[in-house]
Amino acid sequence: MYMAPEWAPDMTEPVTLKVDVFSFGILLLELISCRKFFDYEEEDRYRILSQKAYECLEEKKLEKLLPTCESEDGFAGEELEKMVKVGLLCLQEANWRPEMKEVVRMLEGKKTMEKPLKSVYGCSAA
Repeated sequence: MYMAPEWAPDMTEPVTLKVDVFSFGILLLELISCRKFFDYEEEDRYRILSQKAYECLEEKKLEKLLPTCESEDGFAGEELEKMVKVGLLCLQEANWRPEMKEVVRMLEGKKTMEKPLKSVYGCSAA
């Protein structure tokens, strides 16, 4: 399990069920990319997976997140974009994170993402 920023000893925000949403967001990005959230072997700017995911989303080059063994024939761009956006949405500040039931509905395609990506753990939002 990954620790949400509000778990830090010096934080004054209350700890809610949204800490689990944060952990799920990291897990989702790890599953998409087949890499750890923090990778010492990556170049500095991509050591944190959320930074790479955010930049790939902004550049509209989400295929760069996929493992190198993936072929572009099986690449589902819209589904991948939705999963990356939901993963990054889960990493926002606690008061901007969705509830888990909303996350599930977004992944199922029953709910659209209404909030813009405001701030994401590990990278700066534009």
